[in-house]
Amino acid sequence: MARKIIQAKELPLHEIFGKNYEYFIPAYQRPYAWTETETIALFDNLYESFKNNEEMYFLGSIVLIKEEGKAHSDVVDGQQRLTTLSILYSCLMNFLKSNKDDLLFTLKQKANPFAGVEKETYRLQLRKRDNVFFQKYISNSNIKDLLDLPVENLTEESQKNIRINCEKICNRIKENLKNDEESNEFIKFITLQCYMIVVAVNNQDSAFRIFSLMNSTGLDLLPTDIIKSDVIGKIPEKDQTEYSEKWENLENETSRNGFSDLFGHILMIESKQKARKEMLKEFQDKVLPKYINEEKHINESKKFIDDVLTPYADIYTYLKNKWQTTESIGSSVRHSLMWLNKTNNSDWLPVALEYLKTCNPNLQEKEKFFKKLERLSSYLHITAQDVNKRISRYAKILIEIAKCNSKELSSIELNNEEKQSFFNILSRDIYTDMVAKRRNYLILRLDFALSDKSKTIEYNPDSLTVEHVLPQTTENTEWEQIWPDKDIRLKWVHKLGNLVPLNRRANSAARNWGFKRKKEEYFLSKKTKTSDYALTTQVVSCDIWDEKTVEQRQKDLLEILITEWELKID
Repeated sequence: MARKIIQAKELPLHEIFGKNYEYFIPAYQRPYAWTETETIALFDNLYESFKNNEEMYFLGSIVLIKEEGKAHSDVVDGQQRLTTLSILYSCLMNFLKSNKDDLLFTLKQKANPFAGVEKETYRLQLRKRDNVFFQKYISNSNIKDLLDLPVENLTEESQKNIRINCEKICNRIKENLKNDEESNEFIKFITLQCYMIVVAVNNQDSAFRIFSLMNSTGLDLLPTDIIKSDVIGKIPEKDQTEYSEKWENLENETSRNGFSDLFGHILMIESKQKARKEMLKEFQDKVLPKYINEEKHINESKKFIDDVLTPYADIYTYLKNKWQTTESIGSSVRHSLMWLNKTNNSDWLPVALEYLKTCNPNLQEKEKFFKKLERLSSYLHITAQDVNKRISRYAKILIEIAKCNSKELSSIELNNEEKQSFFNILSRDIYTDMVAKRRNYLILRLDFALSDKSKTIEYNPDSLTVEHVLPQTTENTEWEQIWPDKDIRLKWVHKLGNLVPLNRRANSAARNWGFKRKKEEYFLSKKTKTSDYALTTQVVSCDIWDEKTVEQRQKDLLEILITEWELKID
């Protein structure tokens, strides 16, 4: 009879945490990540079901690699729930005044030679980084010692989660379980009437396929978690711990969400387009087969981590964060990266990642590249190009970088048609024709071009407001004497020449003040912090704000942008 590849059983927790299972968290798994939110929800759901006298409570499923008849079980999916339930059992055991040993089986398997158990083993063993900590405090129910540890003294995020979740569960137990009798009844409920489905397979590939399909409970997976399973699972077992740690270090360095974004950027680099369906599926179809392909007998999982993921992750952290503290990059590159990171999308990142990884430019070449990339990104942002047009535009540059015949990239340049389109947008009624984020970006970018560039300008679209010097409403004010022609007022009121940035929402009554009072009490107020802005300083230095002043200022500001972004038509 053929051996079953997949076995699925619905088991109560006294069997899940019984002698037939010893759980091991493989090195490639991510750390324990449940927070107090998921932990408290689990306890409250269990307690509510207990109080409602429900006959059965379902806790989801776990996926294991396990040979039939053997207790050893590698956990592919279910680490978060198994760990949290172990913490719960440990806290309950600590809370009991009697019958403590009756609950010990959930945490340890005692040695019993008459039952074929030669030595004491722990029911659940975490990854190497956390296992000693977990055994000391949870598996041995040293809850008091654990709670005495200050959270801030723990360096591992997973251990912080264990410590915090232990405290939250202990508090819930004290609040809800009044005595040993009620505690015993609650323990009986969760142990005898709470069930999980155990899916056991005898090989890793089957486990990963099921893992990808069945993760409907617990902490939401990111595509990178499944990709990690695919990649680390193909590495020889003796090297899995080393490469799992490499993977986790990269994830910590870039942040969990940033790491997930990075895979989308790598997909864009490889396929020259964004994912049209699920990023995970397209990454598995378009990127991984170059490194892992059973049909072609390719297994270069380590190469993928060493030669692809690691350099891209290092460059990513530089482009997103480290540019602020890396002195050797030069002020020009730093300024370009500052503004690239202030656009409303990250579509430029694959181009920057691939250029730095492939072309190995010197500082002068970097300065030139990032200045042109920032101009292109600003053009696409300010002219409101949709995502398809942005991706198409950046894809052309990626194709040219892939050839890498020269570090002079013609595709990064704005052509004459784009320059003219850009200039036309800048010349229009900025205030009414642009949404707030684009308008604020342009105003602050222009202000930076005017400044001495010796300090970083704060860009906070939630607090920044763009103010009209000539008010939008002039009825019954002195402005009507300076601007008697309504059509001329409408021509200039919303253009760049009449706009200044403020750091707070303005008093609506102040907007219609006369120019002199507005300068003294409004633009020069310490509360508005306008002294930081070169655009506002310009206004304060003016004696009158009439058509001639605004027209000249409009011309001057456009010239500054033409120079800053090199928009002169060839």
